[in-house]
Amino acid sequence: MLLNEGVYGLIHEMSLYDKYYEKVKENKKTYEVRLYDEKRRKINIGDTIVFRRYSCPSEVLRVKVRNIIIFPSFDKLYKFVPLKLAGFENDSVEDAMKQIYGIYSKDQEEKWGVILIEIGSDS
Repeated sequence: MLLNEGVYGLIHEMSLYDKYYEKVKENKKTYEVRLYDEKRRKINIGDTIVFRRYSCPSEVLRVKVRNIIIFPSFDKLYKFVPLKLAGFENDSVEDAMKQIYGIYSKDQEEKWGVILIEIGSDS
């Protein structure tokens, strides 16, 4: 959901599963991985993302978009980024792939490609 235009860019809204929400909150997760679909194509460096906790949507975190890199596949993305910084503590690339394919399909990945969003403090 695109909320509105902020002082330094757009504000985007996304939900995060609880374990990933906590990692963003603790500054342990500094990369967000998504499909590069129509919604994500509107994200630019300097924009704000409001993450809503999946189990409690009224709980939110605000982060700034620091960088964006587009990849043709999750496999290529996961071989590029340190998995721990994308929220995968002790997982292999294969484990990360299984988890992401539990959320997105291979058809979606082929259609849209994927985006790696580097996030940081909103201050």
